[in-house]
Amino acid sequence: VQRLHLPPLLRRSALEFSVDKMPKKGGKGKPKAKGGASEEGAELTAEEREQKAKLRIEALERELVQRTDVMNRALQAHNEMRQKQKELLQDFENEKNNTFAITADMTRQYKSMQEELLRRINTLENSIQELKDQLELARQVDLACQHGQ
Repeated sequence: VQRLHLPPLLRRSALEFSVDKMPKKGGKGKPKAKGGASEEGAELTAEEREQKAKLRIEALERELVQRTDVMNRALQAHNEMRQKQKELLQDFENEKNNTFAITADMTRQYKSMQEELLRRINTLENSIQELKDQLELARQVDLACQHGQ
């Protein structure tokens, strides 16, 4: 399984994109100032909470767009690799078939040449035998002629 390399920006969680983190509930924090709320410990107004939520939504949407883009590029690369693999397999099959055809043709040529050589050898052996027979016949005729004189 091949893992995608994600840039550091995309490895961050959605919470890291939010402008302001929500305070921990029920935890020990700084004591609130008496007689009024300090800036850090103050309750957020509805408008501030809405603004904070909007910023978080925007951050999450940006992260979604980035991750979708990364996914789309990965899918495109995957599809390109599949296509390349398909082309290479087709090329391999073509070469294999071509090699088989060449081998078959060369085998046919070899057998044809072998048959031709065997025919030629047989023809020449027959010619040699005929010439030997003629030579023997000529010697017998010559021998008969010499005895008949």
